[in-house]
Amino acid sequence: MPQNPLSAQCIADLDIDFQTSSFDVCVSKSSEYYSLALTSDVHDLLKARFVKKLNQISTDISSGNLELRDYYPGSRPGAHEIEALSVIPIKHDIIIKYFENLELYRGMTYYSPEEGRPEIMISRFEDRAHNPVYIVRKIVPKMFLDHGFTVKAVFKNQYYNLLEEPILIFDEAIHCIVKNSNVYIFNQDLFQSMFDYYNDAQGYTSFALDKINSVVPIHGFDEFKLVCQGHSLKMLKIRNLINKPYWAKITMDDIKRTIDVFGLPIRIINVSGTDMVQYDSSDKWSLLRLFDDDYLDSVMTAEKYEATGKRKHTT
Repeated sequence: MPQNPLSAQCIADLDIDFQTSSFDVCVSKSSEYYSLALTSDVHDLLKARFVKKLNQISTDISSGNLELRDYYPGSRPGAHEIEALSVIPIKHDIIIKYFENLELYRGMTYYSPEEGRPEIMISRFEDRAHNPVYIVRKIVPKMFLDHGFTVKAVFKNQYYNLLEEPILIFDEAIHCIVKNSNVYIFNQDLFQSMFDYYNDAQGYTSFALDKINSVVPIHGFDEFKLVCQGHSLKMLKIRNLINKPYWAKITMDDIKRTIDVFGLPIRIINVSGTDMVQYDSSDKWSLLRLFDDDYLDSVMTAEKYEATGKRKHTT
């Protein structure tokens, strides 16, 4: 069986002698970038852990134990799937600028706990041509043991002794890998959170909702629009669904048929001779699920399903 082109590309991007590559770690907070000053033993141990994990990822992709799929926001990739995204400047400018700034400021300032808790950690390797490979993860609170109610103690000389210095815990979690213009996503939710996809979606939501309303009139549209613009996951879902090709041909008859076949709790009312779907403020998701074509029939079992995350099947 021919190898998935996305898998072949990922294998090529990870075809690096990580063991001999340079390695450093950076963190970022808002628009500020810092390098981490690591002792040689921490540096070498952390590098060795990532080298082992990256080599295992390459092996698993080559053997088919990990599969590469196109990035599709709103889908729910399986534990055996990695999503691939080619970063296009116009559409993904925020990602490009992030790593351009990282290269610009890397090594200029070193992080200290007084700077406040950072948001993203980047472990950086280089290939033979000195192109950077970024191993990226979102920083979570459990990685920092600093203040609050935590009492830190270290076992020494038969006693647990109070440890007052801030502690940073490293692990092997990878949320995405970036090489050149390719992004390999291991955790979609955290990837979108790191690169501000929710805020990016906000500016597009008003246009998208107006387009939906022009195709499928919504009674209570102003309230529906306000609710959607105030919720990050709804904004992201709207941004994704409006770009789907079926919106160029969908009709109110399609909407009515789906409501009828699946018995959905959505009313169709007639206002001044125009059929409209009724927005129900007590059920804020049903309309979005309907518009996102989340109701499916099984060919194998003839069962009907509501999909919580899907990706278009191609033969």
